[in-house]
Amino acid sequence: MTRLPIGDVIMYGVYKSVDDSIPTYMYKPTNGYVSIAQSQLWWVDDTTIKELIVACIDWEANGFKLCLGTPGAGTLDRPEVITYDWQERRVGSRFSVSSRGDTALVGDIMVWLEVVDTELAYNYMTKHGDIPCAVRCDFNEYSMNERYRQVFDIANELFIYYSHNDKPKDVLNIISDDDLVKQLYDI
Repeated sequence: MTRLPIGDVIMYGVYKSVDDSIPTYMYKPTNGYVSIAQSQLWWVDDTTIKELIVACIDWEANGFKLCLGTPGAGTLDRPEVITYDWQERRVGSRFSVSSRGDTALVGDIMVWLEVVDTELAYNYMTKHGDIPCAVRCDFNEYSMNERYRQVFDIANELFIYYSHNDKPKDVLNIISDDDLVKQLYDI
């Protein structure tokens, strides 16, 4: 059975240099390096979907939308609903399990959150780090809307931390200094 949060994290703990004169990759965070961990959408079975829907109630009320894959959508190698044995993600199959060992079998459905209201989402994430599944990025919004980019990056950071550490991130670490001052003085 899959556990919350739903999604996969690849390259966790790998950092890339922001300075071209420093070696490209490291496995320990130090000054001058940025994390290159990435989140990926994942599939769940019917029993986990029910648990996920309950876990997403507050997130949906605060700027996010839970999305469930539909049959025939996606690509053959990455379908939104797994329909063939060869599409399964399990040990010994064409595709591997998630980094946490979660499998995806025939009938499993891809799930993700989408950001629908950046202000509500940002305000909610300043108090909650227990994001229930990976967030799918709208690349057009990400490239043209700076606030969307900020909110997506925070949601992605929260998901990656929660997924890898099995506990939510302390959200005080994600709030900008300007926002902390505004909260402190209730501006």
